[in-house]
Amino acid sequence: MKIYEYDEIIDVLLDTSGDADEETGLVFDVTLLDRLEMERNEKIENLLLYAAQLTSDAKEISEYATKLTARAKAKTAKADRLKEWLCSELMRYGDKKFETRRIKATVTTRNKVNIVDESKLPEKYIRTKVEKAPDKTAITAAIKAGEIVEGAELIENKTLQIK
Repeated sequence: MKIYEYDEIIDVLLDTSGDADEETGLVFDVTLLDRLEMERNEKIENLLLYAAQLTSDAKEISEYATKLTARAKAKTAKADRLKEWLCSELMRYGDKKFETRRIKATVTTRNKVNIVDESKLPEKYIRTKVEKAPDKTAITAAIKAGEIVEGAELIENKTLQIK
């Protein structure tokens, strides 16, 4: 049975004062009422425990993902250092290519701009980014102070904390 169904039956039982309900045929019965409330509470408890378990699982997965990301970064950095060293070793002897049956490598040269001092660059080489975003903290304070802020409203957000 669903939680709302328990609520409906409990409401009907509480509304009937000794007489049978015409629609459902339920008769007020204290033991039935107690049993329904216990089942309802048990169902809610189980759902809360399930939600807590899902939250715990999500946190554990997130922590594991963070560890894997750190490991991936370390492996990438190590591979980059190794490739940089191999590149310099190949170039030291004038080799630009290396090839075996299992692997092939080619040293290529590309240009890359290195900014030494950004303040000395001419203005035409500076890109300006402008970002507009609502100041939600200021809007909240204004609405709480009684101001009317067109285009914004303060809504109540309910959350369930499980401990």
